[in-house]
Amino acid sequence: MAENNVLLLIDAMACAVMAMQLMVFQRGSLTYRPLASCFAWALIVASVAVPIRILSGEYLNTDWSETFINVALCIAVVRAQGNVMKIINPG
Repeated sequence: MAENNVLLLIDAMACAVMAMQLMVFQRGSLTYRPLASCFAWALIVASVAVPIRILSGEYLNTDWSETFINVALCIAVVRAQGNVMKIINPG
């Protein structure tokens, strides 16, 4: 049970960091891309839902594979500085 609490905490933190990084992204002089914008919005909504559901007690179980995926995606978003186009097309 304690292992699951640690995984839930890591999962919630990774998703919260990912959502914050995506929300503070500023396009600046980059070209507006509607599909990338929709993808970023969907990632924000999905990633914000995880910590909210964990804090509300609705989300009680996670496993190491789900937590690993969320941490890996969080690292990719942070490295891309919130620019989802850098994640989709890093070249």
